[in-house]
Amino acid sequence: MISVTQAAGAPACQREINLWFSKKHRGTMYAIWSSAHNAGAFVCVACVQLATFLFSGSLTAVFLTASVISAIIATLMLLINSERPETEGLPNMAEYSGEVELTESGKSTAKDVTTESTWNIFVHDILMNKSSGRLH
Repeated sequence: MISVTQAAGAPACQREINLWFSKKHRGTMYAIWSSAHNAGAFVCVACVQLATFLFSGSLTAVFLTASVISAIIATLMLLINSERPETEGLPNMAEYSGEVELTESGKSTAKDVTTESTWNIFVHDILMNKSSGRLH
């Protein structure tokens, strides 16, 4: 189950890197993001070891400690992160960097933003998508 939730977050993180950084800096940012998994694993093990020491090996307390720390981090990320630079009053990355990125059909990706709600996207593009769930 953990790998399912981690896999669900990867495309969102990659999209955020794409929105916030120019092509020139994306490789560096992607490397930092990738190394965050190792740093997070280290912090997780350290927290579990500390909880085991502090709570005399109580398995319930160890799981509760890890859950509380995860909930705090998730809440902070939800409060701190922004969807795209435009929501913070900044120009989009194509305007700021002067680099225009094109799709395979030759259209600019600068306006690759939808006005649909998250719920509509979830229902229409994921739940009602007839090809999702089939193995090719």
